Amino acid sequence: MTDTLRHTILDALVTKLSAITVASGYRHTVTTVEVAARGFDEEAARSLKRPHIGIIPQEETFTDHCGQCVSDWRMDLVAHVDCTRTTIGNAEACTNITNDIRYALYEDVSLGVTGVIGCWMVSRIGSEGSPQAAQDGIATVIITIIVRFEEAMTMH
Repeated sequence: MTDTLRHTILDALVTKLSAITVASGYRHTVTTVEVAARGFDEEAARSLKRPHIGIIPQEETFTDHCGQCVSDWRMDLVAHVDCTRTTIGNAEACTNITNDIRYALYEDVSLGVTGVIGCWMVSRIGSEGSPQAAQDGIATVIITIIVRFEEAMTMH
């Protein structure tokens, strides 16, 4: 895969996730979406303007399909949202941001990028029930997605 296609996919994800706003019918208005080289620890999460989504690229797997290179690129989306016992609880905050991300990604599974076959959520870990999350007022969800794309294989 070329770096240009990789950057185009990441740019498309940033654009799509940045469009999550209450005015567009979502439960949250995401303030920041950024591509990160690593995860966010609890201390870093406290300093982020929330809701915040970090995109953390992971491994890529490749298969040859009739002369086309099909790649599955796994990424973790780390979302931090505010929650308090008086306004929105931790479990509800986790559910709402998960649904917002799901609807944003599933609106166009190609992400509007030529060569992208689809984008799927494959797993989710949330901080529901975490006493620390309730105390900090920050709900955290890690959503793993797969972006599948193809490009022609060339022989050198």
